[in-house]
Amino acid sequence: MTHPSGLRLLLAHPLRAALWLAILVVMLKSALDGAKLGSEFSGLGNDDIMRMLSVRDWIAGQDWYDVAQYRLLPPDGVPLHWSRYIDVGIAALVIPFSFIFPMDTAELIAATLWPTLIMVVHLLAIGFGTRRIFGGAAACFAVFCVAFWPVTADLHSRAGQLDHHNMQMLTMVFLIFAVIWPSRPVAAGCVGGIAAGFSLAVGLESLPFIVGGGLAIFIRAVFLPSSHSRTLLFTFCAALTLGSVLFWMGQTPRNMGAASL
Repeated sequence: MTHPSGLRLLLAHPLRAALWLAILVVMLKSALDGAKLGSEFSGLGNDDIMRMLSVRDWIAGQDWYDVAQYRLLPPDGVPLHWSRYIDVGIAALVIPFSFIFPMDTAELIAATLWPTLIMVVHLLAIGFGTRRIFGGAAACFAVFCVAFWPVTADLHSRAGQLDHHNMQMLTMVFLIFAVIWPSRPVAAGCVGGIAAGFSLAVGLESLPFIVGGGLAIFIRAVFLPSSHSRTLLFTFCAALTLGSVLFWMGQTPRNMGAASL
């Protein structure tokens, strides 16, 4: 029995087929949810609404270091605990679309695309990372778990989910693979350390997870000493320290940073 060339290609590369199918499902679901977002956005979580307001105010001219929301308790406003880094990604979608559509429509498109893009990167990282360590069958299974598990598919990746938790989940994936990556300790340590530093800059909720990941790297270097484990530990610590400082400097005013030192 002969198969069409496209089917043979998919059978020869099952992970690619799984990724294409999962991404197609994610994008279709995003399109359906995004079509209803205009009438339902006000019913989303407070963090999602506040994030869009922060992006809107930043585009309108609010200072990068000023993360207060002045619509709450005017005129002094309420300082928010998150950074501008997530605002950059959302604004990078809002601004181009605002040249084509009205601003309200551009914001809704960005609110649909932003969590969808994070989910697609999530799927790619899980798929190729799992295949590298556990093989193709496990990678296909992992991809479908991420695509259909409610926590990843709905709770933090649905259209309109603009809080920073989906980004933190993605950085945790990179940290996990850095801990268990079987080769290239320098690259793994750099990726894991920078991902951890960025996650801390976005929000401190992931701190216990990062401590656990760093502790796992440290324990392996102590009890299973090798050039690989020692290099991974040193590179991770260096990348985490440098990344944390740089991300902190990028979101902290100089006068406040000098005062804290």
